[in-house]
Amino acid sequence: MERKKALERIREFEASGWIEPATGPWSFPVVLVPKKNGSINICIDYRKLNEITIKDVYPLPRIDDLLDAIGCANYFSKFDIRHGFHHILVKEEDRPKTAFVLFEGTWQWVRCPMGICNAPSTFQRAMNMTFQNFVNKTRLTQGMINFCVIVYMDDILVYSETYHGHAQHIEWILGALRDAGFKIALEKSEFFLSEISFLGYVVTRGGLRPDSRKVAGVREAPVPTSLTQARTFLGLASCYRCFIKGFAVIARPLTNLLRKDQPLSWDAECQQAFATLKDALATVPILIRADPSKQFILITDWQPEAISAILAQKGNDGREHVIEYASRTVPDERGNDSAPQGECYTVVRGIQHFHPYLYGHKFRLVTDHEPLLALKKLTNYTGMIGRWAVRLQEYDFYIVHRKTERHGNADGLTRLHRPAKVPKGEEITSWKEPNLTNEPKYGQVAVLPRGKKQDGGNG
Repeated sequence: MERKKALERIREFEASGWIEPATGPWSFPVVLVPKKNGSINICIDYRKLNEITIKDVYPLPRIDDLLDAIGCANYFSKFDIRHGFHHILVKEEDRPKTAFVLFEGTWQWVRCPMGICNAPSTFQRAMNMTFQNFVNKTRLTQGMINFCVIVYMDDILVYSETYHGHAQHIEWILGALRDAGFKIALEKSEFFLSEISFLGYVVTRGGLRPDSRKVAGVREAPVPTSLTQARTFLGLASCYRCFIKGFAVIARPLTNLLRKDQPLSWDAECQQAFATLKDALATVPILIRADPSKQFILITDWQPEAISAILAQKGNDGREHVIEYASRTVPDERGNDSAPQGECYTVVRGIQHFHPYLYGHKFRLVTDHEPLLALKKLTNYTGMIGRWAVRLQEYDFYIVHRKTERHGNADGLTRLHRPAKVPKGEEITSWKEPNLTNEPKYGQVAVLPRGKKQDGGNG
């Protein structure tokens, strides 16, 4: 069945003009990865080719610069290019270098494949050239100071001050894409919105604000119900204590809770400390905007119940600052993963989640799971980890091991998810905020008929 589905994909590629039969000396191995919809994803291991390829240094745009160009727009639309890289032709003399073998056949790419190290910069150059004449035309004929379109890889945002102007801009953008031979994914496109999510920010009529999903992993953290949860939350906060003024004083109620001579009771002071630290973790100076000119750091952690990933960069002070937190519970189908599988799955999910930041940039992957250091050197593609390794080969990263005791930020974020069962002896008595109102309190008053006495009364 897998063979049949893979050959069907090959026929689709041939019919689309993306590949052709190969007869040259080059050949790279293929890994077949099942997709959720039942089809097969053909992943080619180009790691050895990428090692000897001269890198294209054409820069990806700075996200800050793109967003700053928006100005005072009121209407927004965004498009996603369908099969983006496959719109780019490969030079005829270079096509044999992309060859891959599958079952009884060998093919080479006519269009740019996934996994080639120079694909991001090549595609960005093509997009910039596609809109170069359009931008010049609109600036000359319409007298526009700012562009009405920004492009980051295959993500396109159109912005305008007026409704009719926006309709005109969309027509121009779609016309430019059509003339260049690009097609958009309509199901991923959005039109005429007053606010829109783009490159990790919410773009609105009033300006920019961080996407709330960036800090959801922290803001949605439940109140600890066990000592383990209280301890891990405090560990997460402690990783950034240098940015939190008066950290020791703020955290004292939680610190005291962990002492052996203290009752396991969550009181008003604990609640205040918990809320204050959550707010601090989700705001400046801990949370910063991404700077593509600096190296990204991806920190991941796996637990049987949950996974987490933190995207960070070093600031001018030399310390790690958070760009975004991400966490989720482990899906049922991954509930029986071994530690290596779970840690690798977390890396895959983390890289996919932060794709707009990481793709096309060399980044550092930090893990407390030492066996993961061999991930980029795997040559056995038969297992799940081997297939994941091939899927990640289109990203440029190196792996650093960090001891568990120094991995408190990602580890703490993972453990914020409540376990199914609280360990015996670690239960924390919950606290409820008293209902304080200024309304008068009323009691029941019994009115007796005249001349009657209430039972037990004195007359």
